[in-house]
Amino acid sequence: MRNALVDFARVAAPLQARLQTALEGTKRTKHVAARVAIDFTAEERKSFGQVKQLLAKSATLVTPDDSDELILMTDASEAGWSIIVTAVEDWDPATSITKQQDQLVHCMSGTFKGAAQHWSVSEKEAFPIIKAATDLDYLLIRSKDFRLYSDHRNLIFIFAPGDEIKKHVGGKLQRWSLKLNELRYTIEHISGEDNVWADMASRWACIELPRETTTVKRWQTQDTHVQVELRPLRPDSEWPTEDDIKCAQLATTCTRPLHLEEQPNGLWRDEQNRWWIPEDAEVLLMRLMVIAHCGTSHRGVKVMINHLQEHFHIEKLETKARAFCSRCLLCCHVKGGKIIPRPWGETYRSNERNEALHMDYLFIGDYNGESNYLLVMKDDFSHYCELIECSSANAATAAMAILDWNSRYGMPQLLISDTATHFKNQLLEVLEELCHKTQMTQSFTLAYCPWINGSVERLNRDILQVLRVMLLEYNVEQDNWAALLPLIQANLNHSPVASLANHAPAEVFLGVKAKTPLQKILIGSDAIAANVVTTGDFSPGVREAVGNLRASLDGMHREVATAKEKQTKRNQSNQRGARSVNFHVGDYVLWSRVDAKKKGNKLSVTWVGPYRVIGANANSFEIEHLITATTKFVHASRLKM
Repeated sequence: MRNALVDFARVAAPLQARLQTALEGTKRTKHVAARVAIDFTAEERKSFGQVKQLLAKSATLVTPDDSDELILMTDASEAGWSIIVTAVEDWDPATSITKQQDQLVHCMSGTFKGAAQHWSVSEKEAFPIIKAATDLDYLLIRSKDFRLYSDHRNLIFIFAPGDEIKKHVGGKLQRWSLKLNELRYTIEHISGEDNVWADMASRWACIELPRETTTVKRWQTQDTHVQVELRPLRPDSEWPTEDDIKCAQLATTCTRPLHLEEQPNGLWRDEQNRWWIPEDAEVLLMRLMVIAHCGTSHRGVKVMINHLQEHFHIEKLETKARAFCSRCLLCCHVKGGKIIPRPWGETYRSNERNEALHMDYLFIGDYNGESNYLLVMKDDFSHYCELIECSSANAATAAMAILDWNSRYGMPQLLISDTATHFKNQLLEVLEELCHKTQMTQSFTLAYCPWINGSVERLNRDILQVLRVMLLEYNVEQDNWAALLPLIQANLNHSPVASLANHAPAEVFLGVKAKTPLQKILIGSDAIAANVVTTGDFSPGVREAVGNLRASLDGMHREVATAKEKQTKRNQSNQRGARSVNFHVGDYVLWSRVDAKKKGNKLSVTWVGPYRVIGANANSFEIEHLITATTKFVHASRLKM
């Protein structure tokens, strides 16, 4: 019936809502529904009459023949969507679609509910097309093309969005467009004035009743929000009584469950002799939950549910209890773990060599000498690295290392490091003039969040692993670890890795063939000596050879970029248990002290505040304490509402 009657969803909405309410807490079968007594309200009785009128005035549907022209017309408005399928037996190419002899085959319509109400225009326009391709495939999959009419002129733009469309919206539209690949169709534009039937069906949900306007000289707003008492131990607070429960049962408009029995005192109880608490008795429910939760010292949801279930019959108790505990201001400080997992975001990714340079100081150990730290420099695209020993982490060493890198490979466009003072403050002063001339910029990652700067952190782990093994193999004292740096750097730069499509960093960055320990065994020393090129061997074809080399490097770089993209998608698909970030500027949040140097005693709470979000960056948020006005940059995993 829904698919055969135009505007059925809107007309039958009151009846559908009443049926859902009557069947709550019971099995949703025809046998159970037949035993439920329902008294229609005036609005529901009017809706029932309108449904009968739709049946009486409904159009006769036809079954299309394979030789007929099948027409699919869709439209969407702010609140609803519609799909109309017609068939034309004698198609006249010289006649417009509005003057063809159409016969109704199928019609569908609906309203945007929930999250769909906030979709963009492109998503709402595309939805009925994909809805038809999914639900009406038995009509649209045919040997002959069907005609798709839409009043959205740039339909190609919807299913092939550009950069101006948000990434998650563009991904959704492209996934939807894959469904159209199964069908044979011809897209034709129809003006909004001619797309009468689909446009009318999509806008029926937007019809508003006429409003009466009144002119007043002055008006005053009044807060109608009921402030629920959340402190039951205050002297002026009143505990719920039987009279309160009886008043709530008499005043309710909710449908009473079938298994309740009325007691001599007028109260309704279930078969377990528990009082029935109506769903719309919100104040009474809140008072009972406060007593059950606070009276047990904020033990949790399960304990609270057990206490309430013992004495009261409450529909959807677990859902209500979880929502209540999630809003408890005291529980937010002590429950929920030290951090909250968040979905992995997008980190910086370069598209060519020497575009971005990662820098980090790796502390090796305190050996009372000049080799306590290791400055690690890594190219973001190729993973090519250079290792520099130093006595301390300072800006001067980092500045000299950048200048040396510039003398060999050129200045990178972006310098990525953590927020240590030698990088954020001192290095800026040293390289301010150089950055201005070379247009190099700095990007900082948050402290205690190594996954944001994971590229160089992964390299640090590999360095320590190789260094430990080589110290054992060559029997070198730990305070002489710097002597092994050339071997370690060569090992890292000449080892093929999967993230570079099985190429070595030196091969991607410098274009040289990576050396392997097996090369002398497989080729032989004589063959290696014969391949040595001298200046006298250059021929006029050198320029052509250099061009071939550049083309080879470009192809290799494309392979590397593709491999990185696939690895990122695999990592994102394997992530589990992460909660999406929903903080906005102006929100009030709590901050986790998990990274604080002064942990405090065991009685100190983990989540402190209140803070206000005053800035949102790509991988961090800036928060401000409401009392002290101190600000700090933190990761989303350290915040919660």
